[in-house]
Amino acid sequence: MNVMSFLELKANTGQTQVAEHERGAPGRRSALAGRSLPERSLDKTSYATSLPGAPDGEYVVSLFKSSYDNKESAIETVTVTKSEDGWKVVGYFIK
Repeated sequence: MNVMSFLELKANTGQTQVAEHERGAPGRRSALAGRSLPERSLDKTSYATSLPGAPDGEYVVSLFKSSYDNKESAIETVTVTKSEDGWKVVGYFIK
């Protein structure tokens, strides 16, 4: 699944964090649940080999500027890591 498909899935389900079975940590539902997503644009992307609280590896962190019906401005952060099967989403947060 590519990052944009993942973001659409999360926007449609209203999740602000990746569910436990998707990343191994508790997930939660958002106040944005059930809202449409009128805008999303890539703000910046960075590459890292270490992140706080994560094992060393290859990571790409992408920040998206987003706008919801009930929230004019939000930042979505998606973190992916390289695994044996390719790139995998390991983090998703809305601020």
